[in-house]
Amino acid sequence: MTNLEWVNTKYRIADELQKAFIEIVPVKDETGSHLDKILQRLVSSTKDNPDLFVKLIDIMKALRWRLLTDIQPVKYNHRVFSATQAVIEEVMYLQSAVDSQTRVMFDDIKYACEFIQKNDSVIGKALSDSIEEIGMDNCIVMAAGGYSQEGINTWFQNSNIDVEVHTTGELKGFQHETGQVYVVGPPRFFSSSIISSPISSQITFLVPDWYRDMQLPISPISVYADGSFKVETRIHPIDSNAVATILESADDLNNSEADLLPQPHWTVLSEPVRHPGKDEVVARRVLLSGGYACLLDDGERIRTFDSSQPVGERLVDIPVGSVRCGVYLLLRKDESEQGVLYQEALQSFGPVASQISESQKYWKSILSNILSYQGVSQVEVSLKNLGVRAAGRVEEWTATALDRPQRSQDFQLLLQFLGIEQQPTFEYATNLRSRRLHLGQEMRHALEVNMAHIDSTMLKQLHLQGYLELESKNPRFRSIIVARVLAISPYREIISRQRTRILFKDETEGGKWLE
Repeated sequence: MTNLEWVNTKYRIADELQKAFIEIVPVKDETGSHLDKILQRLVSSTKDNPDLFVKLIDIMKALRWRLLTDIQPVKYNHRVFSATQAVIEEVMYLQSAVDSQTRVMFDDIKYACEFIQKNDSVIGKALSDSIEEIGMDNCIVMAAGGYSQEGINTWFQNSNIDVEVHTTGELKGFQHETGQVYVVGPPRFFSSSIISSPISSQITFLVPDWYRDMQLPISPISVYADGSFKVETRIHPIDSNAVATILESADDLNNSEADLLPQPHWTVLSEPVRHPGKDEVVARRVLLSGGYACLLDDGERIRTFDSSQPVGERLVDIPVGSVRCGVYLLLRKDESEQGVLYQEALQSFGPVASQISESQKYWKSILSNILSYQGVSQVEVSLKNLGVRAAGRVEEWTATALDRPQRSQDFQLLLQFLGIEQQPTFEYATNLRSRRLHLGQEMRHALEVNMAHIDSTMLKQLHLQGYLELESKNPRFRSIIVARVLAISPYREIISRQRTRILFKDETEGGKWLE
């Protein structure tokens, strides 16, 4: 099928879907419902003082998510088992610190977790029954993420269920229509493309009856569209009591579904009241897959990895402000790329390197002294009056790994302001900058070549575990890791520039239950 033929087919499928409806099947799940209500009560009762129960709540939120998405039998479901075991261990740990009434609740939690460890998911049973009824040749399954996809695939392969399992991110490569799509998890867990760009006019969501939010995902741009794509839903419970359970749970407690999703915990920080000093920047803490974290400054751009792009074009520099959860960052474990390139560029000048280095130190020290004496604001005003366009970045120019302002005229005017002769300072800094940019292009090309060796198996590993260490004999790349963003702190702090964009192990385990 050509691309044009597939586009026409998708328009036809979308039209058929719009005339029909999307089916939501709530499945009766008493144990999950019991745990869900306990979690809601814990969240509600500890909002003002969550410290004692924060870890237990985090693990239970993660378990709740996995009960929604990881529906394979217990023998293939290590993620649900590990979460239930972690809940049991935390409950046992807290036993001596709580009152008798809370211990009764803890016994309920422990019993429910032990029941889950021994009994297969009712959602999984509903899925296998549905596949058997419609036939394996006529359907596919959509999973909420890589971990869920891997677990369901393992189950299917060991049970002779010959049905493809995909994530919404893989829909881009689809070019064939299917009779039925079974979606494992609530609609809001999935991208709007599963509905707005359908591969079947028959779409069924399988959810436990205790999950309350049944709204379909909406594309952010649909609100601006004239006559936007709209599809009706019909709730078709397997058990006649399931709809009543949904309505009852919706009125029972006031927690929103957002309150019950796994969430990061941040140390509350006050907004910085001073300007960053020399070799300092304002940064945010970023949690990454694999137990990693980094401190991300407010710089201009950062290097990312986009596996959806063709080989040779997967390295994409994006604005720092565009970094979101799910983006894959390229980071070093030892030092920043900027520092590596600066030192490598400087050393490439051989005997002249020392003269260039002294020149750099000289003009930066004078600038630092003026900033200390006059204040940042006053220096910015003076430079703007001279015609320096990037005067607002004047503090950054004192950083060790920054060779000179980006715009040549800005640097010339800066030297004039500092009372320094244009030559040889301007030439030294400009040559250093040119060499650094050239080395940066070489590194980018070498990285692209290195990335070309990432095959489908490695990509699958990356999407599953969220990070991948680049293996290379080139010393430049020995400590580079591709890691997925899990959360970005809302709080900013002033740190040393040398600490930014460097990968480190997150000792707080803030992202452990966010995967």
